Order: sequence, then C-alpha cells, then structure tokens
Amino acid sequence: MRVGDVLDRSFELLRREWRAAVLLGGVYVVGFVVLIGTYSVVFFRWVSELGPLDAGANPDPELLADSIAGAAGFVVSVVVFAVLMAFASLVLTGVSVRAAMHGPEEGTGWSELWGHLGPATIAGLRLLGWGILVGLGVSVLFVIPFVFLGLVVGTGSGVDGDAGVAITVLFTLGFVFVVFAASVAVGPILMAMTGLVYGREAGVWRSIGDGYRLVRRAYWPSVGATVIVWLFSLVPLLGSVLVTVLMPPFQVALIERLEAAGGEIG
Repeated sequence: MRVGDVLDRSFELLRREWRAAVLLGGVYVVGFVVLIGTYSVVFFRWVSELGPLDAGANPDPELLADSIAGAAGFVVSVVVFAVLMAFASLVLTGVSVRAAMHGPEEGTGWSELWGHLGPATIAGLRLLGWGILVGLGVSVLFVIPFVFLGLVVGTGSGVDGDAGVAITVLFTLGFVFVVFAASVAVGPILMAMTGLVYGREAGVWRSIGDGYRLVRRAYWPSVGATVIVWLFSLVPLLGSVLVTVLMPPFQVALIERLEAAGGEIG
C-alpha cells in the first residue's frame, strides 16, 4: 500500500460524496460561528452590566447575585450547545462515512443521505459514550497523576520558585509530547476503527481489534497517510474545516486500501 494511493482515493470519494461533505462542513462552520458569537455577545454584555469594580467597591448584593447567576447560566448553556454540536458532527461524520462506503450500491443523491442517518446516530452514540469513558479513564490514570507529579517535582526540588515552575512546565510539556507521539502511533488504528463502527455497524471493541489487524499489514504507510491528513489542519483559515470533511472519506479509503493490501477482519 502506498501513501499516495490512500490520499488519491480519499479525494476521489470526497468529490463523489460532496453532498455529505457540505452538510458536515456546514454544521461545523455554523456551529463554531454561533458558539463564538454567542459567547462574545453574552460575555461582554455581562461584563458591561457588572461594571468596573475597584478594590474598595461594595457592589450591590442583588446585582452581584444576578451577575453570578447569569454567568453560571451562560456557562451551562455554552457547554450544552457545544455537546449538541459535537454530537451533530459525530452523526454527520457517520453519514459521510456511510455515503463513501455504500454510495455505489445505495446511491449518491441527497435523498440517499437520509437513509444513513439512523445507523450513523446509533454509531455516534456508541463512539461518544466510549469516548467519554476513555477520556475520564485516561485523565484519572495518567493526566492528573502525571501533572501532580510534575508539580511535586517542581515545587519540592529544593530550588527557587522560578526554577520550580520551569521544571513543572518542562515536565508537563514532556507529557504532552508523549501523548502526541502516542496519538500518532495509534492514529491509523483509530481511523480504521471509526470507519468500521460507522460504515459496517460493528461494535467499538470489535472494531478496535479489526482496525489493528488491518493496519498491521501496512503500518508505516498508514501512519504517513494519517499524519498528512492531519497536517491539512495547518492550512490558514480553512484547515480545520478541510480536515473535518476529508476525514470520513479518508477512513473509508484507508480501510479499502488496507484490505486490498491483504488485511483481514476477524
């Protein structure tokens, strides 16, 4: 398997299933703009109503309570909206994956996209649930202890405060680098796994095993293709949108090319 073959097939599928890409990219862009716009308007309005407070000010308790309640409500609303937008993106990603994988036999028009909505929603719920559990597990087992250890090392190293802060920062940056390297290492497996969950309605755990069995047949080309797709995020202004709409056809192209290279699913 060659890296260029995977990328060529990804853009071929993207051109064929441009309708699904438009829906996914549109939801991503509109959601991001609405989220940032709402945050800016409500935040600055809240700040202006609260007014400047100096050290000797005694703000009206009722006004302060209303401001705190408004801030709390704003934070909750932003979190809820962000979760809804993330889930909508997950579902439309599934629609795009399924369109790329099943388009030839099920059609590529607008009406055919609705047929993928139900299975994509179920798969999105699976991935969202497991993603939350894995995120919490990683935070509890690795992130929080590692950062805490960095603070202990930095503050208890017997050096002055600035040096302790520097040690803590370097310790944390080292952890970030390890996480980044791990993400690159398992990235192709996650790409194949996601494509299998969406496109073939498989379970998450089974898809992880199947993704591993596929990727191990051509591991380094899979890593190279995945990293190149991620690098599209560096394109000014449109990078994140390009990666968002390209990822579903890339997952399908990766699975196709890995199976053609001799990879088998158990």
